[in-house]
Amino acid sequence: MPQIKRISRSWPIAVASALFGALFFVGVPPYANAQSITPDEIAKLSPEICDEARSSFFRLMISVWPFLAGSASTSLTFEQIALIDQKKSTARHKVWILRSPAAFTTLRTCDFGAKNWVHNGTDIQISQNYEFAFVLIDDRTVPITLATKSERENGIRVRINLHNRLRSPDLRRRSLARTYGVGDPPRCREEQADLPGLITFRRRDPNVKFFSDCEGDGGLKLAKKLDEGEYEFFISCIVNCRVYKNYHGWDVEYSYPRTSVNRWEWLHGQLDRFLDEHTVYRDEENG
Repeated sequence: MPQIKRISRSWPIAVASALFGALFFVGVPPYANAQSITPDEIAKLSPEICDEARSSFFRLMISVWPFLAGSASTSLTFEQIALIDQKKSTARHKVWILRSPAAFTTLRTCDFGAKNWVHNGTDIQISQNYEFAFVLIDDRTVPITLATKSERENGIRVRINLHNRLRSPDLRRRSLARTYGVGDPPRCREEQADLPGLITFRRRDPNVKFFSDCEGDGGLKLAKKLDEGEYEFFISCIVNCRVYKNYHGWDVEYSYPRTSVNRWEWLHGQLDRFLDEHTVYRDEENG
C-alpha cells in the first residue's frame, strides 16, 4: 500500500496544493476505499470520550466565538473518522467510517474542550461532531488549509458537518417539517421560491411571530419538497447558507455562501460526491 508523505508546514502552500491536486483531484482518492475493515474491527469501535480538560476561560471564549475551536492541518496523511450511534442498553451500534487526508478535517469532536457525554453505564449518550472544509473549483476539491489565494477567491468555500446520529430517512424528512413551523400545527405556509426546484416559507399570520419560525431571524428559508409534510432538506441563509439534511439517514449539514445558493443543485451534488468517495463503511437504519 503506497504511503503518502506528510507535507511540511515550511513548504510553500502553493507547492503543497499543487501536489495535492496532482494526487487527488480526479476520481476516488487513492486507497481511501481500498483499505478493508472487518466486522470484528467495526464491532470494537467506540466513540471518543471528551472530558473538560481545558480551562473554564477557554470554554467561555469558545461559547462566544465558536470559530476559535478547531484543529486544522496541512497534512496529506489519511486519517479515519468513525461516527458511532450507539445505545448500550439495546445493543444498538451503528457505524459510519470515512477516510480522507487530514487537511480536509478542520474540526474534531474534542476541539471544544467540553464534555461530550451524559449519563453513565449502559445509559451513556455520547455526541460526536466533525467538520470538513474545502474549496470547490469546478470539479476539484482543495482543502481550505492548502488553497492558494487565487483558489480561495475564485472557488466556493464549503463546509460539511457530520454528527453521530442515524435515523430513518423518512423519519428525518418528516421531522424537518417542524424546523420552520410547517409541522402540526403549521405556523408557516409554503410558496414557490425564485430558485427552480425549491420552495420558501411565509408566516400564515404576520401578527403571530416566533423567533424560531420561518421568518424569525430575517434570513432566507428554502426547502426541497418531496411530498406533503416531507422535505429532502432545509436551507437557512443569512450571510452563509446552512443546509440541514440526511446522508443515507445520518445527520449532516452543508454550508456555503449565500451568493452561491443559486447553484444549490451542483453544490449538493459535489458535497454528496465527496462523502461518497471517502466513505469506507456505512450502516443504514434499516440495514
